[in-house]
Parts: sequence; C-alpha cells; structure tokens
Amino acid sequence: MASIINWSIYAQPHGTHVTCQRPIVISTKVSLGQPAHFRGILHVNSPHGSSTWVNTGVEFNAYSDSGNQIYECNVAEYCRQYFLDKKEWFSQSWCGGHEEMFERRFKVELCPVLLTTAGTITVDYDDGKFTNVFNVHPINTQVWENNSMDSGKADYVRIDSYVQYKGNASGVGTTPGSMAVPLTNMAQRNAVNFDIGAGWYYYQGIVGLTSNRKLRITLTNEDNGNSYQIHTIAGGIDGTYGFPIHPVLAEFMIMLYAGAAQYILIDAAGNLLCNEYSIKFDYTNTSNSAVKNGPPKQVYTVKRDEQCGGKNVTTFVFRNMRGGIDWFLATGKEEKSVNVSGTTFNRHTNFSRTARPQFGIMTGQHSTTNLWNDREDSFSVFSQPLTDDVAIWLEELIVSPEAWIVRRVDNSAENAGLTNGSVLVAIIIDKGSYQIYNTENNVNYIEFKYKLSEHTLTQKN
Repeated sequence: MASIINWSIYAQPHGTHVTCQRPIVISTKVSLGQPAHFRGILHVNSPHGSSTWVNTGVEFNAYSDSGNQIYECNVAEYCRQYFLDKKEWFSQSWCGGHEEMFERRFKVELCPVLLTTAGTITVDYDDGKFTNVFNVHPINTQVWENNSMDSGKADYVRIDSYVQYKGNASGVGTTPGSMAVPLTNMAQRNAVNFDIGAGWYYYQGIVGLTSNRKLRITLTNEDNGNSYQIHTIAGGIDGTYGFPIHPVLAEFMIMLYAGAAQYILIDAAGNLLCNEYSIKFDYTNTSNSAVKNGPPKQVYTVKRDEQCGGKNVTTFVFRNMRGGIDWFLATGKEEKSVNVSGTTFNRHTNFSRTARPQFGIMTGQHSTTNLWNDREDSFSVFSQPLTDDVAIWLEELIVSPEAWIVRRVDNSAENAGLTNGSVLVAIIIDKGSYQIYNTENNVNYIEFKYKLSEHTLTQKN
C-alpha cells in the first residue's frame, strides 16, 4: 500500500538496556497526513544473542491524546511476559545457557493505521519502521534512586548505573564507575554453604564492552590476600553476565583461564583455604591496563554444614528485586506442620445371602473409603540473629516472585549427575506471615512461613 502520510520514529526506547518494571515508552511523529493511530508489533531475539528475530504475534496500538501528532505506546507489560525458566539453571550448569531468565532482547515494528473511504481502518504494513534493538531486564527500582546522569535528578526509570562500563545510549551522560552497581542488594559477608548447591551462587551484573575493552574479574582470598585476575575476551560481553562464586566453581574457572590450578580458594585436595573471599568487576584495555572501575568488591563468608547447624540449615535461593539471584542460609529454628485433606465416599461392603455361614462378609473391608488424599507441608522459619542490613535485604526474599529451597538428593543413581547432589525445590512464601523483631542491641530476627509449591499427593483410589 502506498503511504499517504509522512512520519518517523520520534522517541526510541530510553536506553540500550531498560527495565520492564518501569515504562518503556516508544513514540512516532507525523509530519504530513492523519493516521487513525499506529500499530506496534513486538519481535523477540530467539535464541538470545543469535541473529534470529521472531514475530511474537503480540500487537498493540499507539495513540495520540494531545493533538500534537505524536503517537505513544508503553511496551513494558508486553516484554515482561518473555522471561523463561531454563533447564540449564535448574541443573546447575556452570557454563551458562540461562540468559533468557534474566534478559530478553526486543525490537518493535511500527506501522500507520489508515482510515479508508469506506469508514474502516487498515494497517499499512508496507510502511513499517523498526525501533532500535533494546535489552529488557526485570529490575525493580525505587523512586528515591538516581540511576543516571540526568542533571542529578532522582532518575528511577533509566538503569544506566547498572550497565557497567559502556554507556547506555539513554540520552544523558555516561555514568562513572563510582555509580556502577551489580544486580543485587546483598549485604556484605553473606554466607555460601560449601557443601550444597554449588551451581546457584552467582555474582551478576550487566556488562557492556566495546570492541577494545575487557572485563577483569578479581577473586581474592581475604584471609591471606592471595588473588587472581581473569580477563575476558575484548568486546565479548554485552548483557547480563554471571560469574559462579562457589569456591569450587570459582577455582575451576581460574584453572580454565590459567591453564593450571592456582589454589586461591581451595587446595589440591578440595579443602577450603579461607573463611572469607571476594569478587570484583573492573574494566581494562586490550593490554589489561585498568581504564574504569566497577562496583565495590563483594565479600562472602564460606561455611561447611557443621558450621551452619548441620542438617538444620535451610538454604533459600530467590529472585531479588534487581532481577538477579540471591541466597540466604537460615540456621535458626524451623518447624514443620502437615495439613492433610481429601475426599471420601461410602459404599456397600460385600454381602451374599447364599454364602453361609458369614454371607460373604469380609471382616475389615472398608465401607467409608478415601477417594484421594492431599498432603500440604508448611514450614515456619525463625532466623538466626541478623544485622539491620541483612534484615532489610531479606525483605526481598519475602516478596520474591520466585523462591526455592535447596535439598539434597536421596542416595541413588541421580546423585552422581548433580553438583553437590542437590536440587531446587520450589516454594511459596506466606506473605502475611512475615514478622521482624528488634532488640535493644540492634539485633534483628525475622519469622516467616513457606509451603512447597507442589503438594504431595499421598494416595488415590
């Protein structure tokens, strides 16, 4: 169809990286003619990072409500639906493959919708134009945050400070390294359980490298000061990047890079060499000389089962408010209750007048019978003493849309194929059960309840 209007894309997405938890407004501007409105078509990059784009089939309209020939639409809600659960995540794959849980890449095709002489409307697909490509992250921001260089305003719509090193093409200046933040609000010295769930501990950030820049990952044994630096391929990362920080996997990554074991965090026998260790992201040129700082280093403590209360420890893994994954080792008191429900029905027991002397009666046969039973396990957690920072951070666990506990696999053939013989078990946290208790010494305790996402069906008849 030959276009009878002149128009252009007036406002692109407000950055190369944006969050779907805040508006993502795209607009067109008409310089000649009068369309009814514009039709938007959402395209997703799938598989993520490939050259393939897929029409999602999601269409929406952009309207003008001010008479200025600018037509706007907010695509955040549509993009939010495309984050996926990935088997690589649940199977603890150390080499990635779960990027689509944390980031999706989109572009939008916009087409004018024209009025016909018959009084109907038609979409002029021949006059369609594509927006810039934009990467979407499930980052929650707070209204008092300033995430960009927009004249010092509290800019909580852009996420420039989360895009480490490279500018975010957001229309304002590039944020300095001092503003860089990872995808977590985790307090310092959060505990990693050495004995379970190695594949679910990650340090995550949005890394944007230009063709002549590298990411430098520094792992440090905080007990003795020994450290090792890994430099990535120049320009090889542009998006969410996670580095496994369980001591075994971190040491393995060092070995892959160095070509030989370095024994920074563990020794040749697999024994821990530290109680505390840290990770830090920074940026270098192709000669490995520093050019820009990343976020402050993140320090972790590492504990064995016996240091965490043995089998009484519960490891929670959860989606945090920045769209990444956090964890918490609860070593306080946990109580369990079981709720059993079901349906019964009544039936006649066997009886035959000709069968003497007992008339065919089977002593012990059920008259009232269970049709099915449903068992629901509920757990109440009362935490160990917590600092103010940890207590505030754990509010993210309570309201997280995705939370799990780590459980050991029973001794079986399955155990051999799982990192540390553990699996994630999905849980639902009872939001109304959350309580926080403060003492005069500024010590905090939290209490909450959770249930298993999958009920245990004990029996069906």
